Amino acid sequence: MNITSINISLDSNLFIIIVGILVFAGYTYFIYKYTIPVISKTLKYFLIVLRSLTFAVLFLLLFDPVLVLTSEETSPPINYFFIDNSASMVQQDSIKNSSILKEVVNKIESNLTDETKIFPFGGSVKELENNSADLLTFSEKFTNFDKITDFIERSKENIGNVIFLSDGIITTGSNPVKRIETRTIPYSVIGFGDSTKHNDISVGSILTNNFIYSGKETTVSAVILNNGFSGKTVQVDLFENNMMLSRQNIELNPSGVNRINFNYTPATPGEKKITVNVSPLPQEFLNNNNGKTVYRNILNSKIKIVLASDSPSSDFSFIKNVIDQDENYEVIPIVSVSKNLALDSNNPAQIDSADIFILIGFPTSITSPELLNKISNAILQRQKAFFILLTKKTDLNKLSPLAGILPFVASQNPANYERAQIEIVDKFNPLIQINGKYNDEEWSNLPPVVALISKFDARKESEIVAKIKLKNISTDIPLLLTRSVGKSRSVALLGYEIWRWKLQNKNSAIFDQFIRNIILWLNVDPEADRFKLSSTKRNYALGEEIEFRGEIYDEKLLPIIDAELSVELSNGESREEVYLSIDDNGFYTGRTSAKLLGDISYKAKAELNGNVVAEKTGKLTVENINPELINLTMDKNLLKEIAFTSGGQYYDVSQINNLVEKINKNNSTKNIIKTFRDEYTLRSEELLLIIVILLLSIEWFFRKRSGML
Repeated sequence: MNITSINISLDSNLFIIIVGILVFAGYTYFIYKYTIPVISKTLKYFLIVLRSLTFAVLFLLLFDPVLVLTSEETSPPINYFFIDNSASMVQQDSIKNSSILKEVVNKIESNLTDETKIFPFGGSVKELENNSADLLTFSEKFTNFDKITDFIERSKENIGNVIFLSDGIITTGSNPVKRIETRTIPYSVIGFGDSTKHNDISVGSILTNNFIYSGKETTVSAVILNNGFSGKTVQVDLFENNMMLSRQNIELNPSGVNRINFNYTPATPGEKKITVNVSPLPQEFLNNNNGKTVYRNILNSKIKIVLASDSPSSDFSFIKNVIDQDENYEVIPIVSVSKNLALDSNNPAQIDSADIFILIGFPTSITSPELLNKISNAILQRQKAFFILLTKKTDLNKLSPLAGILPFVASQNPANYERAQIEIVDKFNPLIQINGKYNDEEWSNLPPVVALISKFDARKESEIVAKIKLKNISTDIPLLLTRSVGKSRSVALLGYEIWRWKLQNKNSAIFDQFIRNIILWLNVDPEADRFKLSSTKRNYALGEEIEFRGEIYDEKLLPIIDAELSVELSNGESREEVYLSIDDNGFYTGRTSAKLLGDISYKAKAELNGNVVAEKTGKLTVENINPELINLTMDKNLLKEIAFTSGGQYYDVSQINNLVEKINKNNSTKNIIKTFRDEYTLRSEELLLIIVILLLSIEWFFRKRSGML
């Protein structure tokens, strides 16, 4: 490392510092001009220099001097050689293939001119001791390409080239191509393995609807793949939680692909394990891939929304149209047409089964007490979420049963309405996000609504999302409010005629998205939303790493960073507990290897100050299989894609001489010069204090020796 420059930076103008030092030097000369007793000129000038140096150092320290050293270091390129150490690399002829691979590794390592580090990888990446190929075991049960990308991103060395020897078979983790796109290091990829397709049958995928409801029939589709068994008949079984529901016999297609559909009607809601198995045939290369499992969350039913209105108004019609467009919602319309009649309100069971209530100008003076009680009791007793939109016809006195859970406190003054524009004050609120973001231009140019201009205060636990502007003048009068306390959620819009937002721009999604956002926000269980926990996937092999990630929030949905999170896993016979710790990104993470076999239930809990504040349950499956033995066909296309994406090149084993020659040639121009800048704050350096004391001590010594005061 060579020092290229030395600088001192000062917290002041250099001219002022020089003048100050000269003043101090002049003063020192003046006090030593006449001495008692008289001393020699040589000693006098020596003492003047000592005192001036002392003053100069002390004066400089007043301006925070910083010593800056700049140095450079030439860093030659290093080759990173990653070797797939998994069992699939040698499985078909372990002794022969192992010997070939070790010979390839030794040949590449010995012929590269620059330093080469060898890293075997499987479920993790480790540096090979002494670069000895004899230590390669080719016994890893998993192949995770993500670990290589992580390792390279953490490295601070000058990586000239990445050499990558693999069969391209990923058994855990994700496809690395997208992450490699962002790197500038070329991958020289060596493919090793058998690309011949063997006679085999497998379940390629299981497809279902995104939303499955209990008691309602849906379709489970399975893709069955075969090679070499065209015309053969196999049995395909559908299982739910390990119980067989249906069986079909199919004749395998010459194209190698069969799609089979099962009618599936889940009896109860909750998480279900859905498995499709294909009966094995003689002479199959592998039987481990004849089944596949997915997990699906079965919903209770469609979300039922009571839409109650004072009359068949435009707001009612436009909101109903938005809800009707979504097949996951079921609308229960209730329209008051007289004091004793409300359309579709004569079925109490419909109101009792509702999940969300939307009240448009409801209740009014003509709303029957029976209907009002039904809706109020459903909201209060069953803690159902609601959205209320006030109109001139809303009877605020009749809202008294809901007064405690409304987002606002009604004023005793008469309710006055006037046309006003909406002004968003909480731009991050989920209710006003359009396509995932806030669009100020769209919200600012909306037509005015008929807004309540009487001062209604927001409850202290409520959030004001928007206020009103009267004649383009901002006010403190709330227009849109939300409230979330415990399991109770509500939204209030203190105005009406929001249907005009839809007509402003027919191409704009602002009205539809606003209504959907309200429903989505109201439908979230606040308690469940506060504690999130997930595993990296749902199906694991014995010994594979399981990672849990958790998030915990307080009632205001602010992250809690000092909770204690744990997950207990059980297969009915044995138990295991995993503790999660918070990482640099604010997530709680915990890892364990899959030790328990079978269907695993897990229960996660979050504790704060010794109290359990949230719990969550889930399921996963651990099978006694070796993923490396499920697929033994080299994925040459993936390896070529990795090489091409990185700007490198693909090589067969027979072409390693070309690889070595190209890397040696390219690396000759890849030396990089690293510049280092070190700063030292001189005011805090003990050495300067020692120098000042030493200068003063030397001066004092000679003054004393000369008999001076």
